[in-house]
Amino acid sequence: MKLKLIALACCSAAMAAGCSYTPAGQAQGSFEYTNVQQRPELQAADGLNKPVSTNRYEIPPVPASEPIGTDVDINAPVVVWPLADGSRVEETEQLPRIYFDELEGMTNISDYVWNSALQGLQARNIGVVATQDKQVISTDWLTTQYQIGENETPLQVQRRFNLIMESAPHGRTASLLVEVAERQDKGPTIGAVLASKQDRDAAAGLLNQVVSEIAIMQYQGVGSLTEDGTLAIDAGFDDEGSPAMVLGASFNFSWTLMASVVEELGFEIDDLNQSTGRYYLDYDKDKSGASSLAFWRSSKEGKLDIANGSYELKVTGDRRRTTLTFFTNGEAFSAAELNRIFAPVAAEIKRQSEL
Repeated sequence: MKLKLIALACCSAAMAAGCSYTPAGQAQGSFEYTNVQQRPELQAADGLNKPVSTNRYEIPPVPASEPIGTDVDINAPVVVWPLADGSRVEETEQLPRIYFDELEGMTNISDYVWNSALQGLQARNIGVVATQDKQVISTDWLTTQYQIGENETPLQVQRRFNLIMESAPHGRTASLLVEVAERQDKGPTIGAVLASKQDRDAAAGLLNQVVSEIAIMQYQGVGSLTEDGTLAIDAGFDDEGSPAMVLGASFNFSWTLMASVVEELGFEIDDLNQSTGRYYLDYDKDKSGASSLAFWRSSKEGKLDIANGSYELKVTGDRRRTTLTFFTNGEAFSAAELNRIFAPVAAEIKRQSEL
């Protein structure tokens, strides 16, 4: 008999539990706090002085629209992760926003963030339908699947996002904010509070994808990109003041890249020394044969408007910026000489550095 009673009690408890359903993200409890009323001001008895009042423990007012009781979603929000070098989040920030501070070797933080964001979206196969230069990037539709309610009814949500960039007046910081521009639901109707929470998490998730791709590019040694996703290359000067090509990439990345670039341009590598950043080269427009160091690869037909002979390439840089200086007869190329080969060299570097 006792066993039958225990079994009956267990079945009753199971049935009672099955009759009620609380979503995983919904708060539970008595919610007595929702009925608490403000107590009246303390009144002093006759003949006694009223104590000096203080607002030390006064609870500041909150917007009346804030969720309370069962409307509170207890799931933790998606956190924005500052994974890239120079990125950070503000402790008090409520929106999915991240800040990027200018690092050593950067020439323009706004260009860096803007081009990196575009490349990050491309790397994740996220379409871009519109841009407002250095202000807003509008994505194509992205689809997310949810399961709603006790029966786990499928809900399909499509969203378009805006990535909004703002630059500080001093020009050394830029921020990236993601917001939902449009939303379309296919499935059961959900409350505004849950929909807002989903949108905020989706925006933060997209921002994390972009920042992750920026971190990957930094790890690979790419510090600055153009809008088409190739390495940024400019004319400038090296650390000794000689005319040079300036790459938005680390020394290690550039050093490895240039071995293939010079051979594709028609040079043969006679010798090299990475510790001093030197390639010792021979150039012959008409010669075909094998490189002494890369004997499996035929020499390329010369593509540069320079005389046949011996040349030297100096590669110097750090984690974010590298300069390329060409020498002939122990003298660095003049600005005019560098300008004559700049276009074909830059084109080959871009071709081989496509990400």
